[in-house]
Amino acid sequence: MRVVADTNVLVSGLIWPGPPAELAAPIELRDSKDLPVLCCAVGGQAQTIVTGDKDLLTLKEFQGVVIVTPRMFLATIGL
Repeated sequence: MRVVADTNVLVSGLIWPGPPAELAAPIELRDSKDLPVLCCAVGGQAQTIVTGDKDLLTLKEFQGVVIVTPRMFLATIGL
Protein backbone atom coordinates (compact mmCIF):
# COMPACT_ATOMS: atom_id res chain seq x y z
CA MET A 1 0.00 0.00 0.00
CA ARG A 2 1.33 3.44 -0.91
CA VAL A 3 0.37 6.21 1.47
CA VAL A 4 1.30 9.87 1.50
CA ALA A 5 1.55 11.50 4.91
CA ASP A 6 1.37 15.27 4.89
CA THR A 7 4.50 16.89 6.29
CA ASN A 8 2.54 18.36 9.20
CA VAL A 9 1.63 14.82 10.30
CA LEU A 10 5.27 13.80 10.18
CA VAL A 11 6.44 16.88 12.06
CA SER A 12 3.65 16.47 14.63
CA GLY A 13 4.77 12.90 15.12
CA LEU A 14 8.26 14.05 15.92
CA ILE A 15 7.06 16.57 18.50
CA TRP A 16 3.98 15.11 20.23
CA PRO A 17 2.85 11.62 21.23
CA GLY A 18 -0.26 10.10 19.73
CA PRO A 19 -1.29 8.69 16.35
CA PRO A 20 1.03 10.93 14.28
CA ALA A 21 3.99 9.73 16.35
CA GLU A 22 3.07 6.14 15.57
CA LEU A 23 3.13 6.96 11.86
CA ALA A 24 5.98 9.43 11.66
CA ALA A 25 9.24 8.97 13.41
CA PRO A 26 10.93 5.62 13.86
CA ILE A 27 14.11 7.64 13.33
CA GLU A 28 15.70 10.26 15.50
CA LEU A 29 16.18 13.50 13.62
CA ARG A 30 18.75 15.87 15.05
CA ASP A 31 17.25 18.71 12.99
CA SER A 32 13.54 18.69 12.16
CA LYS A 33 14.25 21.04 9.24
CA ASP A 34 15.68 18.00 7.43
CA LEU A 35 12.29 16.28 7.31
CA PRO A 36 11.19 17.89 4.01
CA VAL A 37 14.40 16.67 2.35
CA LEU A 38 13.78 13.14 3.58
CA CYS A 39 10.13 13.26 2.53
CA CYS A 40 11.06 14.57 -0.90
CA ALA A 41 13.63 11.82 -1.41
CA VAL A 42 11.24 9.07 -0.36
CA GLY A 43 8.31 10.55 -2.26
CA GLY A 44 10.42 10.98 -5.37
CA GLN A 45 11.74 7.43 -5.03
CA ALA A 46 15.32 8.71 -4.95
CA GLN A 47 18.15 6.26 -4.40
CA THR A 48 20.53 8.77 -2.84
CA ILE A 49 20.59 12.07 -0.98
CA VAL A 50 23.82 13.97 -1.56
CA THR A 51 24.49 16.43 1.25
CA GLY A 52 27.05 18.09 3.44
CA ASP A 53 24.53 18.36 6.28
CA LYS A 54 26.00 16.50 9.25
CA ASP A 55 22.57 15.89 10.78
CA LEU A 56 21.44 14.04 7.65
CA LEU A 57 24.76 12.27 7.21
CA THR A 58 24.52 10.71 10.66
CA LEU A 59 21.43 8.81 9.46
CA LYS A 60 23.41 7.13 6.62
CA GLU A 61 20.14 5.76 5.22
CA PHE A 62 16.45 6.57 5.43
CA GLN A 63 13.74 4.23 4.18
CA GLY A 64 16.07 2.76 1.57
CA VAL A 65 17.56 6.10 0.49
CA VAL A 66 21.31 6.24 1.01
CA ILE A 67 22.69 9.52 2.41
CA VAL A 68 26.23 10.44 1.34
CA THR A 69 28.61 13.37 0.97
CA PRO A 70 29.34 14.84 -2.48
CA ARG A 71 32.79 13.23 -2.37
CA MET A 72 31.32 9.81 -1.60
CA PHE A 73 28.75 10.18 -4.38
CA LEU A 74 31.37 11.19 -6.94
CA ALA A 75 33.45 8.17 -5.95
CA THR A 76 30.49 5.83 -6.48
CA ILE A 77 29.95 7.12 -10.01
CA GLY A 78 33.63 6.98 -10.83
CA LEU A 79 34.52 10.67 -10.84
